[in-house]
Formats: sequence, C-alpha cells, structure tokens
Amino acid sequence: MAEYRTPITVDGSKVAGTFKDFELLVKNTCEDILGARKLFFSLDPKGKDRLEAKPPWWEHPPTKMYNYKTGEVNAMVTVPHLEVGKDTVFYMHYQKPWFAGLFDEDSRLIRWFRKYMKEGD
Repeated sequence: MAEYRTPITVDGSKVAGTFKDFELLVKNTCEDILGARKLFFSLDPKGKDRLEAKPPWWEHPPTKMYNYKTGEVNAMVTVPHLEVGKDTVFYMHYQKPWFAGLFDEDSRLIRWFRKYMKEGD
C-alpha cells in the first residue's frame, strides 16, 4: 500500500485560549482519500505520534470517520495542546492500494487504451 499524508494547520489567531486535549472536528471532502483503506491522524509527519480520532458522537445513525467512496472525512481528533497565537500542525495519514486510481477515467492507463486501442476490437 502507498502511504500519503496531508498537513492540517489550526490557525493560532483563531484560538480563544489555551486548551489541553481539545477535541477538534475535522470535516471535509477530500478527493485525495478516494479509495483509501486506512486513515489516521498524528502530530508528526512520519505518523509515529498518533492522535485519538473517532466519529462525532452526535451523528445518528453513527457514521464512520471517513468514506473512501466519496472522500468525506468526518472525525473528532483530540489535539493535545492548542494555544493563542501559536499555529498547531498535525497530519492526516491515509493508505491506498497500489492500484488505486489505475482505472479512473483520466488515468494514464485509460488514456493509453483510448489512444492505441479502438473500441470494439
């Protein structure tokens, strides 16, 4: 599996105090995670210092943290420390199988087939 990561920055100018173990909602639709089979968050880019993450407790019926078919991320991530005026960076890590995207409409493989192969042959 290929591993990828995306940095997430909490703007310190928008933090209204100093917080410890703050649960932060990460909600977005991210095309990068389409086809991802594993998703987690960490403080370091190598993924060693993992952060606790779970689906939001108020979702009924309960949801998953992410949907690999739509790319939607919906996770409560516990950030150990937030501080006024200090940006906090953490990372969303995800893994995709080696063949993810291989047969997408705009992949190089499909473009090659369209160029060199005729439909119906």
